[in-house]
Amino acid sequence: MFTGVIVQSFSYVFQSTGGILKSITRREIRAFKKAWAQFSDPNTGLLERPNLVPFLAVRRSRFVLRSTVHHYAQKLSGVFEVRVYPPQFSTASILAACQDKSKKDNKTGGVHVRKLNKLLNKIDFGVVRKRRAVYMRIYHEANVMFYRGKGISFTDMLVLLAHHKLINDREALG
Repeated sequence: MFTGVIVQSFSYVFQSTGGILKSITRREIRAFKKAWAQFSDPNTGLLERPNLVPFLAVRRSRFVLRSTVHHYAQKLSGVFEVRVYPPQFSTASILAACQDKSKKDNKTGGVHVRKLNKLLNKIDFGVVRKRRAVYMRIYHEANVMFYRGKGISFTDMLVLLAHHKLINDREALG
């Protein structure tokens, strides 16, 4: 339904950024389109306010929430990724890497504490602060852009992500 709009939107972003988008892969474009299709309103094509955070934050996994299994098939990746923590430092990744199946100790919850500490010490919090700042700017600007409570358009979200993830403002203005 929105295929023509999608192609035009990517062309628009490519042209408006002077060809910067050469680094975008087909996989990243497909992931963006699938994530958009999953969270946008099928009737209007707009992303509604309650779906903004899931759109930005959903990760490829399965999780249980209140006895219901939720499957999210796609995650924004590559240049469109806006996670605060890199994927290897997500809660699920850290817990998977630190599982200690030999211990049935309830105090640690089956987590190897030394492995956990070693992994947590590898987190560069300067990078995390920068990633969080980008996430918060995108989140704030997307909230401002909502059309009279209806939602944000595909093109506007794409341009917003391109602006914050691909364009260096100092170089673009210089």
